[in-house]
Amino acid sequence: MTQPPARIPEQPWQYPPAHAPAGAGGAARVGGYYTRGNAPTVPASGSAPAPIWHGQPTKRNGKAIAAFVLAALGVCVVLFFTMLEAGFSETLVGAFIALIPLSVVLTAVWWLDRWEPEPRLYLFLSFAWGAGVATATAMYLNTKAFHWLTMSIGDPAVVELLGVGVVAPVIEEVLKGGALLAIVLWRSRLVNSAVDLVVYAATIASGFAFTENILYFARGSSAGILGSVFFGRAIMSPFAHIMFTSATALVIATVLYSRRVHLLWAFPLGTAVAIGLHSAWNISAAIAGQSFFTVFMWLHVPLFGAFVITVLLLRRRERRNIITHLREYSIAGWFAPHEVDMLGSLPQRSRARSWAKNYGVRASSAMARFQTDATQLALNRQRMAHAVRKNAAELPRLVQAEQRLLGRVQTDRAQFLYAAGPGARAV
Repeated sequence: MTQPPARIPEQPWQYPPAHAPAGAGGAARVGGYYTRGNAPTVPASGSAPAPIWHGQPTKRNGKAIAAFVLAALGVCVVLFFTMLEAGFSETLVGAFIALIPLSVVLTAVWWLDRWEPEPRLYLFLSFAWGAGVATATAMYLNTKAFHWLTMSIGDPAVVELLGVGVVAPVIEEVLKGGALLAIVLWRSRLVNSAVDLVVYAATIASGFAFTENILYFARGSSAGILGSVFFGRAIMSPFAHIMFTSATALVIATVLYSRRVHLLWAFPLGTAVAIGLHSAWNISAAIAGQSFFTVFMWLHVPLFGAFVITVLLLRRRERRNIITHLREYSIAGWFAPHEVDMLGSLPQRSRARSWAKNYGVRASSAMARFQTDATQLALNRQRMAHAVRKNAAELPRLVQAEQRLLGRVQTDRAQFLYAAGPGARAV
């Protein structure tokens, strides 16, 4: 068998024998309809086949239902009070227009998450928390705090400045960051890199911004200033909440693979940075007046630029780590060189999935799982490298994860070869 090509588009792959599943070259599969008379004898198998399906029960969707209920309740609470304030038609207009910045933001999050896509369930849970629970809770607490400030101070200008500059940033960033902390504490297996943490932070923040935009757009429509409100929130600052909450994620990422006790300072520090950024945005918008655009260009644009550069560097480092560790596994015989070339390039990954579709849905699904599991394997190796230096107690669990992922990669390859093997036909 010839060495497989390094590039995919020209011709289909051929796996070398060292990387094919055990027993792949055995007797041909038998099929056909039952016929009258003597039926052909089924040939005996030389070895026990590796099962494709293990009889696993159907996954429960209780978490998805709970997320949907929480998000729906929170959004309905905000919409109800928005309709009381701005009216039904204005609220519908606000909800429709709020989809525009949401689509832009979620597209950016999807692009950031392409190397190792996070489970859709947990992304949905994160979005539900931001859009429902966090927004409704923040709305209630902000209202109570503004009422208390009004009764205590009496000066409307001071109350407004304290409310938007201190109270709202503290309440909102604690609520959004709290969900991020919960993911790190109770679902740490989901977070394999700093990019993953930023993805969850951005998803939480995008949900919060979506529901909040409905409120602001409805108010703007009711007051006849929808155009200026849309420009301020959807054009100038669609990523503002994402940047604030991602600041918490980036600080937590510095201790991501260390002992959990380090979160005692990382989470408060990250939340404080997020609050500071949020407060600076709100205060500058409240007091700058006609000079806000100048403040925006000289303060907020550089901050956002630094945030974008940081995220791009993190994404680049994630790709570099994936390629480095997959090459280590390739040297050990777990991957063929052309597989590493494919897994280290998003365009080649896409071409590989397109090629696999020629052999049917099962082959395509197996190829997609192969890419995901191989990526998780490489990032798990990166976590092992950090654990050796910073948290040796975590190493046994990561070694077990490595063995599990190696088995899954081999299973993915076996399932693909079965679906696209000698008896398969390109369609």
